[in-house]
Amino acid sequence: MANYLMCFELIEYVEDIIYSMFEFSEEAINCVSG
Repeated sequence: MANYLMCFELIEYVEDIIYSMFEFSEEAINCVSG
């Protein structure tokens, strides 16, 4: 059970990173395209 919970938290952590990267790349694209 604890292992499953750890996996779930890891997935949420990875999703947060991906979301942050997506937000950053969107801002970078907006900056480049003016």
